[in-house]
Amino acid sequence: MRPSSALVILLLLPLAGCEWFSTMSDPPSIEPHEREPLLAPANSVPLNGPPAFDLTNVDDRVSNTQPSSPTSLESGRAWYDTYCAVCHGRTGRGDGPLTRVFPAVPAIATERVAGYTDPYVFAVIAKGRGLMPEYSRIPPTARWDIVNYLRTLPIGPPSTSTPTPVADSVGGAP
Repeated sequence: MRPSSALVILLLLPLAGCEWFSTMSDPPSIEPHEREPLLAPANSVPLNGPPAFDLTNVDDRVSNTQPSSPTSLESGRAWYDTYCAVCHGRTGRGDGPLTRVFPAVPAIATERVAGYTDPYVFAVIAKGRGLMPEYSRIPPTARWDIVNYLRTLPIGPPSTSTPTPVADSVGGAP
């Protein structure tokens, strides 16, 4: 090997480790620890949906996005009449028609329920509680409308009427 070719190789050897020749298969990139992550814009929803919540952490993760308005209250009344009144009754006293089968349906137009936060009532509708099933099939905006409507029900004592027994499918009494 001639001395001039050895000199050329010696001069080119440091350039072999350079990142000057990056290609699309090996692009320059930023590692996660090299800069602060970008913050999400206000009121944005993550790609995997709204934040997960349950009855224990809902107050920290969810807030009422549906202001109380005549339109919201009318919508809430319609949704309440469809899904809630069958158990809780039209006035929220726990005297709906289903109480003949499930007599332990609680009243929801009470001081206790009035003390619950809006997000908590929203979570009870979405996730259920006790014997109440979950109603996640109700859209979130409609759940907020129901919460707004519940706040307009007059507070009073639970129903004291004794539910009448329901006849079984054969026609006799239970």
